[in-house]
Amino acid sequence: MYKYLKILISVILTVFSLNLSAHHVFKLSELNSKRFIGNYLGVFQDPNNTATVYTLLSNKQRFNYNWGDVPNLGVTENNNWLHLKFINDTPDERLLLYISNPTIDEVTFYRVFNDRIDSVKASLDDPLITRAIQHQFYAFNIAAGLNDTINCFVKIKSTKQLILPVSLS
Repeated sequence: MYKYLKILISVILTVFSLNLSAHHVFKLSELNSKRFIGNYLGVFQDPNNTATVYTLLSNKQRFNYNWGDVPNLGVTENNNWLHLKFINDTPDERLLLYISNPTIDEVTFYRVFNDRIDSVKASLDDPLITRAIQHQFYAFNIAAGLNDTINCFVKIKSTKQLILPVSLS
């Protein structure tokens, strides 16, 4: 009897952990007409300002995924990290990630794909003409083929109230 109970508990825990990790990966078509995607973002507030994209790749359990449609992280001197992972199940190959808050001091966008990490950095002090996407908000290009799994991290530094209206289009 005890043996069967251990097996049952083991199976339940395995299924639960698979569902928990899968919860953070979504299909782009699930967004429908959702304007902001805060519910799909993982947030990590780095108290020591020492985390890198490499350390976060090896330990994604640091992220909290319950911030609502538009996360409000308050005022902090911590580096704030976002994690976003989705499957592009749409024919759109050029996607944009927008952070609709022009008062953020600095944003670095990281895209992880096939063991390669690309990054783009933008700051409040940058003239719009020097940004990869010339927009009043922070905007980042995500090239994604049909059924590609996209894994992104965003590092945010801000000395002001940090409200994160993040969207994909």
